[in-house]
Amino acid sequence: MDNGGFSPQELSKPRPENYELKWHNFLIYFALWAGGVMNVINGIQAITGSHYNGLAAQVYDRFPGIHGTDLVFGLCLLATAGFAVYTRYQLAGFRMGAPTKLLILYGVNTVLPLVYLFVVSGVSGAPIRELTDFSTFSSLAVSVGMIFANKTYYDKRSELFIY
Repeated sequence: MDNGGFSPQELSKPRPENYELKWHNFLIYFALWAGGVMNVINGIQAITGSHYNGLAAQVYDRFPGIHGTDLVFGLCLLATAGFAVYTRYQLAGFRMGAPTKLLILYGVNTVLPLVYLFVVSGVSGAPIRELTDFSTFSSLAVSVGMIFANKTYYDKRSELFIY
């Protein structure tokens, strides 16, 4: 039987063009890149202390533990940026486990700032309510929502990620 030069594996592989992939394309062509760039920028700011608007020396003198916290947080953000790019390529190639990597990425992006917030609160003695505002909670809500939305979206397309 002539398979047109295709292996049985290639013939049985689901075809992405048979699926609605607008969200997938948005993620791989924009959102994951943009998120990675933002994590690089935020990571560099945390490592250099520039997010304190020129007051890093005073903050670090008053709360020495925050300097180490900022360094670790900044390095974690840089690692997360790298993982975002890796995840983007996994999704673009329809690699097995790629949707799970995306959910892990969003989970890390949700948990990492919360851990930072609790550590800074502990080191500085400032109550968490003084370190947060509406944007903190709205960002958290959006992150959690993205996890559930992406889980639902990619569960419906799971047959694309089998190789």
